Amino acid sequence: MKLLIVESPAKAKTINKYLGSDFQVVASYGHVRDLLAKAGSVLPEKDFFIKYEINPKSKQHIKTICSLAKESECIYLATDPDREGESISWHIMEVLKEKKIFANFKRIVFNEITKKAVNQALQQPRDINLNLVNAQQARRSLDYLVGFSLSPLLWRKLPGCKSAGRVQSVGLRLICEREEEILKFISQEYWDIHIDMINSNNDIVTAKLIEFNNQKLEKFSIANQSQAQNIVKKIGNQKFKVSDVIKKQRKKSPPPPFITSSLQQEAANKLGFTAKKTMTIAQKLYEGINLNNEATALITYMRTDSVMLSKDFVDETRNFISSNFGSKYLHKQIRVFKSKVKNAQEAHEAIRPININITPQSLSNKIEADYLKLYELIWQRTVACQMENVVLNTVSINFFSLNKLHAAKATGSTIAFDGFYKVYKEINEEEEDKKLLPNLSRDEIMQVRNISPKQHFTEPPPRYSEATLVKTLEDLGIGRPSTYAAIISVLQERDYVSLDQKRFIPQNKGKLVTAFLTSFFKKYVEYDFTAKLEDQLDSIANGTIKWKETLQDFWTGFNNNIQEIDQYKIADIVSQIESLLASFLFPSTQKNDETDHRLCSACKIGKLSLKLSKYGAFLACSNYPNCDFTRNISTSFENNNKEKLHNDSSLSKGKNNKVIGYSETMQKTIYLKEGPFGWYIQAGEDSNNKNEKPKRISLTGSTDITLEIAEKLLELPKIIGLNPNTNKEITVAIGRYGPYLKHDGKFISIPKNYDYLNLSINDCIAIITKPPSQFRKTKKAISSNSDKVTNSKS
Repeated sequence: MKLLIVESPAKAKTINKYLGSDFQVVASYGHVRDLLAKAGSVLPEKDFFIKYEINPKSKQHIKTICSLAKESECIYLATDPDREGESISWHIMEVLKEKKIFANFKRIVFNEITKKAVNQALQQPRDINLNLVNAQQARRSLDYLVGFSLSPLLWRKLPGCKSAGRVQSVGLRLICEREEEILKFISQEYWDIHIDMINSNNDIVTAKLIEFNNQKLEKFSIANQSQAQNIVKKIGNQKFKVSDVIKKQRKKSPPPPFITSSLQQEAANKLGFTAKKTMTIAQKLYEGINLNNEATALITYMRTDSVMLSKDFVDETRNFISSNFGSKYLHKQIRVFKSKVKNAQEAHEAIRPININITPQSLSNKIEADYLKLYELIWQRTVACQMENVVLNTVSINFFSLNKLHAAKATGSTIAFDGFYKVYKEINEEEEDKKLLPNLSRDEIMQVRNISPKQHFTEPPPRYSEATLVKTLEDLGIGRPSTYAAIISVLQERDYVSLDQKRFIPQNKGKLVTAFLTSFFKKYVEYDFTAKLEDQLDSIANGTIKWKETLQDFWTGFNNNIQEIDQYKIADIVSQIESLLASFLFPSTQKNDETDHRLCSACKIGKLSLKLSKYGAFLACSNYPNCDFTRNISTSFENNNKEKLHNDSSLSKGKNNKVIGYSETMQKTIYLKEGPFGWYIQAGEDSNNKNEKPKRISLTGSTDITLEIAEKLLELPKIIGLNPNTNKEITVAIGRYGPYLKHDGKFISIPKNYDYLNLSINDCIAIITKPPSQFRKTKKAISSNSDKVTNSKS
């Protein structure tokens, strides 16, 4: 009997139908042994001796494999065709040898699970590739040494922070640095001018003003509404003449077939799948799913950074295109793609359908919906890569004013030939401009019909999504096809980041860990260092360097770093982190803000400083025990709705500078901003003059504010009238703790069932007569833009 061992039972079931009765196919259920999850599993002092242990869940599977192996004349190790797969095969062989089973071991690999591929692999067996095994052992040992050396140090120095890892810490740094960019971003206002023109045939075209008074208009040339309106006024009813009509054709080539990272990115963008979900479904499609009552594999191996396709498959695909779409849709030559991935490893094929004739339509209602969606994506991209280019007609029309002072330009494009668009479009292609322009002639006179100034604000860089994070890691040469999904999962499991509207937001713990690592282990979270280490692992796999030398080089410096930082006092570490995170811990709300945001708001004497506990980080007053004021870290990372604001089309976007609208009543622009104590609205621009500070009102509820509501809020505090019972004024105001009435030296909360922006004098009397049950005689500080009340007694 012959024994063939694979990782998964699904894969075993698919392969079993291709082999004769003299084969027994069995699954190992993944890795059969691993490092002990405790200190001492990798021993640097003993030439990096590794202690492996059989996984408890694998003991029964090993028992089955051993039983069958004893009866087998030959054992084929058919685990996945990458480093992890090579390692699993090696471990199975080593375990069997330890149990005195010395069979004829043969290693076979295939990129697709078909009868032809499996039989070809059986005809071309080889030995275990120890270079691949050693590369995997080196990666696993590096991750272990970092985790089991750095994590205990974190526990001692940063209470509440769980652990740190070699590659995921670099991913976390990317996310934190992007958030820092967003925090520091200052939005800049700019305007552009669009002119609607009409010719004698009543053809209308909209052009963008590109020159004014013979001066080229750059992005920020028109800085405010006043400048924009001045330009509109000066252009007036000026006539324009067509100076140029430029027509061109542009060709667009299809993207290459999928690799692991590009599949994860496109599945996230088009299908909304997480990286983990994409890889789970792809694994099932590769191993085989139930189709017509038998296990059928649909795609090739899904962990790859190769864009290569086999010649046989390319020929089949080109025949399919010619037969189903016509020869005009088939590219004249076979397209051969080259990988853009840094150090693309192992000569696999790209991710593709096993059989191009199994169309998505033929699988409709036969497989699960999400499986079909991912298969369709892979199928479409694969077919598209051998199809003809898309041809776009582009038109540019230039205009000059008759007084030769101003110039404008209109552009548009249309699809002349859809080419590969017939089956596949990327997200950015689906949003392409399809603006049609009228057929105008040179020197044609155009009458101005309307001039529209448009206000814009520069936007901060977007937070990372799973797709953009994977793309960035790939571009930096960090991680490999088998690690991207795991990096993302670990960061979320450790509560270092959260996903909000599919964008990563660093949590406080993640921010602290990154600050700690960049302060005290900077070399080891540098992007270049991590990428170079990946290069070294590739070199081990290629057999050009020795794996234990790589471990020794890394460990010598890293261990010295650990020993040095272990001697630091916690207070010194916290002080360093506080300094690094100053803009995050004590955020300013405006440009050139000279306010001391560390000053304790309670005692006005002490300074706030960072403190750590097992429950997390917080700010506390240095005047303790005289002042016991504490505050949670003011953060844009947790429990906020900033992302909603970034996506709210009713607001012009920009960090700390979100425009609600222009108030004709106040003759000022109204902004929505965020400060240390939450969101507030502001009338007008920031000013360096302390005597000319803009009016501000705190928000305690929703930030979904209309211009009308904002104007009413900015009227506060507002005198409603005289109380006839006391002949004293009643004022409505809003503070940090919500809306309230001020009357006769007392401060009374306004119940939620009252609309505090539209209170009548009778409403106020009713509230004063029957104050809310939760009203306490001693009120905490309630502050508004013009009222500050501290420990007032009613």
